Amino acid sequence: PAASSRFNLTRFAELKRSLEAVGLVGRIPDARVDRAVGDFQPDVVVSVMERFDYVDAAHRYCRRRNIPLALVVHDRLESFDRVYGPFAGAQQRRIAAIYRDAAVRFCISPEMERCLAREYGAPGTVLYPNRSEDLAARPADDSRQLRQHGQLTIGYAGALNYGYGARIAEVMPVLEAAGMRLRIYSREAPQPLPGVEYAGSFRRTADLWNQLQRECDLVWLPYSHGQEMRSLYQ
Repeated sequence: PAASSRFNLTRFAELKRSLEAVGLVGRIPDARVDRAVGDFQPDVVVSVMERFDYVDAAHRYCRRRNIPLALVVHDRLESFDRVYGPFAGAQQRRIAAIYRDAAVRFCISPEMERCLAREYGAPGTVLYPNRSEDLAARPADDSRQLRQHGQLTIGYAGALNYGYGARIAEVMPVLEAAGMRLRIYSREAPQPLPGVEYAGSFRRTADLWNQLQRECDLVWLPYSHGQEMRSLYQ
């Protein structure tokens, strides 16, 4: 990454990304990309739209080499790379220009494809994520009885940022009052909440899924309903 990326996890992150939106900082040098690629001659470059600096570097490499760029799009970059209001328009224009210039744009859902076609001005191709062959559903008979007698146990596995933790804190009092409990499997321990148990950090995916099946009656994906997350989750 560019030297300025060290500010991504500091209180200066929004300022850094605002300057990045107008091209003043954050650009990964072409020479650094060329050194990393070396003598390899790719036919296509695939980039995940998660960090603008990487997507921008992939796009510039493709333009210089005259090869196609394929984008995998599961998120809105604007929802992660937050900028100050006056820079939002410039940021979206730069993202949209790369999106339109890509040879193919794989969107995770029809809703995202329609949204980005409207916002960025180019159609995409819906490509749902593959399911791991190592993960299997729990046998139906295993769900005939609750894991804890008389109490519904909910499992959540994932991070607590990007609105997930806020949604848990918002809804948990209602669930706890109804006699339910929540087990959280995450790298970070949640704030203490009635009815919430911290089940520890991530393990191998297969091990984690087996543990969820043993300990929980259902799993929950707690999308935030906050306005700042609306564009990401709708």
